[in-house]
Amino acid sequence: MKKIVFLLIFFTFLFCSCATQQKTIPVIPTPQIETIVQEKKQVIPYNSLDSQLENLTNQIVESLSHESKSKIAVVEFSDLNGNITEFGMYLSEELITRLFLTRKFDVIERQLLNKVLSEQKLGITGLIDDESAITIGKLLGVDAIVSGTITDLGKSLKVNARIISTETGKVFGVAGTKIVKDETVEKLIGIMDVNKVTEVQKPSNEEISLKVTKNIPINEFLYSGNQWEITLVSYELLPSNKIKFMIKVENKQNEPQYFSIERRIGNGALLLDNLTNEYDQYTVEPNKQVRLIPNSPINFYVTFSGLKENIEKLVLYLRFSIGLFNSKPIKIDKSYLKSKTKTIIEINDFTFELVNCKQTGQNIICDLLITNNIDEDRLLTLYGGIQATRIFDEDGNELAAQTLKLGNRGPSNRVSNTLVNGVPILTTLNFGSSSTKVKLLSLLEIHCHDKVSGRFKVRFRNISITK
Repeated sequence: MKKIVFLLIFFTFLFCSCATQQKTIPVIPTPQIETIVQEKKQVIPYNSLDSQLENLTNQIVESLSHESKSKIAVVEFSDLNGNITEFGMYLSEELITRLFLTRKFDVIERQLLNKVLSEQKLGITGLIDDESAITIGKLLGVDAIVSGTITDLGKSLKVNARIISTETGKVFGVAGTKIVKDETVEKLIGIMDVNKVTEVQKPSNEEISLKVTKNIPINEFLYSGNQWEITLVSYELLPSNKIKFMIKVENKQNEPQYFSIERRIGNGALLLDNLTNEYDQYTVEPNKQVRLIPNSPINFYVTFSGLKENIEKLVLYLRFSIGLFNSKPIKIDKSYLKSKTKTIIEINDFTFELVNCKQTGQNIICDLLITNNIDEDRLLTLYGGIQATRIFDEDGNELAAQTLKLGNRGPSNRVSNTLVNGVPILTTLNFGSSSTKVKLLSLLEIHCHDKVSGRFKVRFRNISITK
């Protein structure tokens, strides 16, 4: 009987003990689940600014690594007119940081680059030429230069980058991305629009030409004090006897201040030439008071019209909101009036960007960048030979394209390649030998085909030939 009682007590105790242990089984707390959900929400959208900059960086890294380039410089990106913008400076800063973080390259600091360019009086923008690239390579010991342009397409921004060898001055790689105008980008564009000189509109017709002249550096202090620093950066000779000056203004005070260039005729800007002619017809951009944040310079542009022929020197007078200042005599370099023509054509959701046409020996060669602007990849075909891609010189002589190269396809007289959305592809057209030295092409006509549009033509006119 005692044994039975003992066993009953034992099993009762054991049962209670097990029940107690079951109640203490740990459960994953709700806050931990919420943390997991929050972390999942932090995934960066594929079309965000950060994501597209990472995409652009990866393309540049691939090109640099393929060519074994280790020391690089990144110049400030420009709009299609060669004007440096706040957004262009932001892009170059981001690329410098991201390229450095790969630990694959030595990247020249932007301020050092700008200092060297200023000392050597090189006006470098996103539209960099062969000679400037080689010069920068020698001065800074860099293997390659990353430059680029920004195009406003309305709902998005198109960024095209070029990677240039400082040994040859030639483009050996390209990269591109399309950045959707989300809230972050809109804020950056808002800053950019303050400095914008020419509104680049998306062409609706088959073709549009944008003349680009080279900025000729001056880099003269009009005023330098404890509160303000005003620099006459450069000038640009434009068609129709116009000249455009770029003035950089920096607020050196501790608080934001308003600044403007006077716009009243006879009491604002004035230009005098060495023939005693006065010019007081001008425009100012931005044409209003601008609120300048300390240590964040912006650019003003003053354009005069009606310049006389055969002038050699100019003196610029500018009345700012803080006083009247004048420049030293500026020597006019007319060699830049015969500047390169940069042409952008948008047709059938393709962008054709003419880089240059040159005559090497007797051969005439044209380089372009072609970009597919729709969301899916597309096959593009170019046709050479008789009654296809061709050029006409200023005397009406015709040359047919002998070979075409579209990215890594070709050279041949007919070439096809698949164009990835938003990535520009380098295209080379070789027209063979010309019996004469050609200075100007009246027409470049490219014959193309894609599945959706069928066969179509792209025409560029009045193209200067470079050496």
